[in-house]
Amino acid sequence: MMTLQSWRALVPAKEQQYYMQSTLWRRYKEEWVWELAVVDPEMLLSLHQELTEPQQAILKELLNGLLLFPVAENELLASLIKRLGLPSLQCKQALQLFAESGIILAFQEPWQGLMWWMPLPILHNWRNTLAENEPHPDRQPVTVLLNCHYEHEVPLAIRFMFFLHHMQYVSLRFTKKGQLNKAAEKHLQRGQDVLGSSESIERAWNRVFHGSGGMVTFLLELAYNLSIIDIEKDGIVFNKDKLYDWLSLTQQRQQDLLRQCLLQLLLSSRVISPDCLLMLIDVKAPEPSDSWRKFPAAKESIENTLILLEFWADCGYLSYSYHEHEETVSVRGAREIESSYSLHVEDNGELLLMPGIMPHLLWYSLAVSEVVSVQEVIVLRLTIKSLQAHVMRGCSVDRIRSWLVGHTNGQLSQLVEQLLQAAATPQSYSVEANARLVTFDQESDAELRSREADPCFFEMRPLLHWGRTCMNPLGKLQEADLLSVQNIQRHFQVDELAEVTRSWQQELRDYHMSTKRQLIETAIRLGLALVITTKQKNITIVPFLLEEDDNGVPAVHALLYREPRDMPLRIQLSSIDALQLSIERGA
Repeated sequence: MMTLQSWRALVPAKEQQYYMQSTLWRRYKEEWVWELAVVDPEMLLSLHQELTEPQQAILKELLNGLLLFPVAENELLASLIKRLGLPSLQCKQALQLFAESGIILAFQEPWQGLMWWMPLPILHNWRNTLAENEPHPDRQPVTVLLNCHYEHEVPLAIRFMFFLHHMQYVSLRFTKKGQLNKAAEKHLQRGQDVLGSSESIERAWNRVFHGSGGMVTFLLELAYNLSIIDIEKDGIVFNKDKLYDWLSLTQQRQQDLLRQCLLQLLLSSRVISPDCLLMLIDVKAPEPSDSWRKFPAAKESIENTLILLEFWADCGYLSYSYHEHEETVSVRGAREIESSYSLHVEDNGELLLMPGIMPHLLWYSLAVSEVVSVQEVIVLRLTIKSLQAHVMRGCSVDRIRSWLVGHTNGQLSQLVEQLLQAAATPQSYSVEANARLVTFDQESDAELRSREADPCFFEMRPLLHWGRTCMNPLGKLQEADLLSVQNIQRHFQVDELAEVTRSWQQELRDYHMSTKRQLIETAIRLGLALVITTKQKNITIVPFLLEEDDNGVPAVHALLYREPRDMPLRIQLSSIDALQLSIERGA
């Protein structure tokens, strides 16, 4: 589940309170706050059942990608009318209902006017929650796929942890050009090299995310957006409280938050299609082990789609296979990472960290050992040098021994004891203490365990400040003002409805040709539906154009109500035997 932690700064607290006073949220306002209610799966299902069928249909279209990116109001309304065959007033009133509830947001952009957008966490959670109750005809069991690229055994969360850990041991001060020095970047890159090639990640970072630099810059962007580091005038500093919060999370929760960061950064991509982004939103754990979903993969965008899928797989999120002859891709979400406290101290001095190892245990293990191999099982080795280095940073041998004993059957091997004794002996080299280092002791371990039990959300940096080394996800809306609930109500206010002739609303009857024109023009202007009788048959239409042909014969162009089709109807006014404004179907 995604949270609104990075989005809520866009919505003033006063507006959040107004949202909870709306028609949809009013009865929950005493128990819930907007930022939690609007993304909670159970609340979403409850609210969805209260919507009318047209409102549900409109919401479904919004979730199907219409508001994945900001869109101008005229374009949004035209798409809804064409796709659903609903009159514009009915669409506007649904938009007003959703906007007053904070499900969608309206921004006043200086050059493009009113822009509508649904925050990604809301779209993601509503879409996934509602999809769980629907059949998936595209989901098929597959045992063997050709040319399959499976998810990497080392998830992005592990890469990120190694990166943060290595940051402690380099100078994070900026050069005169405002950058990290080359020696620091090389050291951080070497820390990534033990995890395997990062070529696909760097390619996607540059080509798809429009980011600058390579792997180091990419990971710094993530660390900054997650508020784990701060950028100051002279260099980079750790936000120690946020680092503690991050270490207290499970590996799966870290993966989820990193995924949210990546999806939000993709909102500014100019080369990824909405269909591709929706595919990444839809494919998630847990999926049945043999369950693959097929998605269309258009040739014109396939190159960037495959770059992004390879990136997603190498970050440990999915497996995929491209079927060129079908122009489709089969995709399967990665399995959930089960949390583990299983850290084995072997007699030969090796530390074996099992899959899903809790991040704070990985952090402490890296502090006292050297890396042997990183796969599903992470293998580290205690050495005199690694232990001595940690002692020189201010940690006593007794503390290290006590921590290691906690992960054995109560007794360390003779070799490990010899290593600890040797580490206590002063060496000819020294290691500078680093104030950024997370303290390695039992008290810190206990604090992290207590934080782990805290259900509070991890606080990301506000979205407005993202994009230091790539484009900001808000794009042009960085300078736009959020429309308040009061202004939304004024924007959608239609005073002319009260002035519509009552008989036009209440009677299905024939009219003089000039009155027919007036009635149809009124329906088009106010965005109403019409009930008409032609050849003794009643139908409801959504008129959008009244014109005369070359012979001066008037005709109305319209859609069938709630029955959209590629070719609209063209009905001559002379063939209409009776007509009536349908206010309830335009409202």
